[in-house]
Amino acid sequence: MKGIGNSGPNHSFTQSPPPVYSNNPYTTKGKPSPSGPNRFRPARVFDPLKARAIALSKEAQDREDRSKFVSPVDGSEERTFFSIDVECIATGYGSCARGINDGCGNEGRNGADVPPTQFNDRSQRYPGRVAMVDSDGNLVTDIIIRPPQDGKGVVSYLTALTGLNEEICLGPDAKPLSEALKIIREALPNDAVLVGQSIDHDIAWLGLTSGKDFAYS
Repeated sequence: MKGIGNSGPNHSFTQSPPPVYSNNPYTTKGKPSPSGPNRFRPARVFDPLKARAIALSKEAQDREDRSKFVSPVDGSEERTFFSIDVECIATGYGSCARGINDGCGNEGRNGADVPPTQFNDRSQRYPGRVAMVDSDGNLVTDIIIRPPQDGKGVVSYLTALTGLNEEICLGPDAKPLSEALKIIREALPNDAVLVGQSIDHDIAWLGLTSGKDFAYS
């Protein structure tokens, strides 16, 4: 019978030696680089062939025809430029912002002159404020929009992003969306060109129509 001390193989453990950095091409001055997750990334070496390829690619892009992305304004008549910005509040917990949704039935879609694409039951956004400036940066209008049913469908006013809150949106100066749109349409010439960051979203949220409410965007 084997003794207790001889009941199995003898495992020996040895400690691995510490890493040596002095000859490591992926380190700086013999120590790992503290620049983040890619701390062992080697220094970038200039490659003249790659630089030439990038330059040729940029030249090819500059020669591309981009006329289809340009508004069809021929310059024969002076256009009036306006910029519109819409701040939206949240009526759901998702990120869908295609169209608007008041969170309590979207009865506004039954109003006059409301395009079918303005309201979307899957959207989680609703306009909370709309401002418009002219080409000189002069403020044309700035309207707080009152959510339907005293904000019943609102889950967040996204205050950190919009600067809005319940007190502002339900305050005495807030106007229903339909009234706000009436003010915007009266102030906006139908030959205007709308510009701005992601202006197509603002146009869709307000239900504005190209060729009717404005000329181009």
